[in-house]
Amino acid sequence: MPARQPKQKHNLHKRSLSSAFVIAVVILFARSTAADTIVLDDFNTGINGTVIFTQVTAPGTAAAGNLPTTNKVGIRRNTRATWTDTRASLGSMLWDSRSVNFSRGDVGTGSTIISINASSSSALEISNPDDATALAAALTYQNSGASALIDLSTMATFNIDVSSLDQLVPMTLSLRDSSNNVGSANFTLSNLALGKQSLSLSSIFNSIDESQVVQANLTFNLPTGGDIALQQMYFAPVPEPSTLVIPAAIVAIAVLRRRYVARRSSIA
Repeated sequence: MPARQPKQKHNLHKRSLSSAFVIAVVILFARSTAADTIVLDDFNTGINGTVIFTQVTAPGTAAAGNLPTTNKVGIRRNTRATWTDTRASLGSMLWDSRSVNFSRGDVGTGSTIISINASSSSALEISNPDDATALAAALTYQNSGASALIDLSTMATFNIDVSSLDQLVPMTLSLRDSSNNVGSANFTLSNLALGKQSLSLSSIFNSIDESQVVQANLTFNLPTGGDIALQQMYFAPVPEPSTLVIPAAIVAIAVLRRRYVARRSSIA
């Protein structure tokens, strides 16, 4: 009988490692099937609509030279530029339309240059000259026809990928649901930490039905002389997919290994 103990230990070792492998695979599968991110805008769609300049106070400010070129718009003082883009293909924006409203005040002579996907890299780029006032901006996303419901109930953060920023930029995200309830949250983009910057959606979800979102509105004020480039805006679960895959698998294997060692000691 004692001669069979090594075989029992060997079988116990195989069963433990096999169980560890199965649990690791289950964890990997569970994490890989978790909710994915939902892209609001990756700025692959440029300025496609007809840009309208609206005079605010001063005459003649939407002069020649400030009309839109390829995916670019120049806004002089005391003017507002508005337009609506309709995406050319799926994947660029969450809904099928992006309404834009940028406006400047009564300071400076140069133009604030706004471009969306005007270079080789997809981005919303704004160059606000040193002699300009702060630039007020609003981007609204929704379906151009009947409201399209978007389920954000599995999302926990709103993220913005910032590739360039030279000043702090205060922003507000507002979401509206199919019952016209609106939830908003303020946050500030920092020039000290480029890359992904996140806003928790918990306070917004307290005011709306997050499973029936029909509109997203993003507003911000770019300070005097501010320049910014945004690569992508998206909703994401927390933790984001794959974040805990390897750590969870390691923990599972470590736990089973401890159990195996304990059982082997008791048999010995």
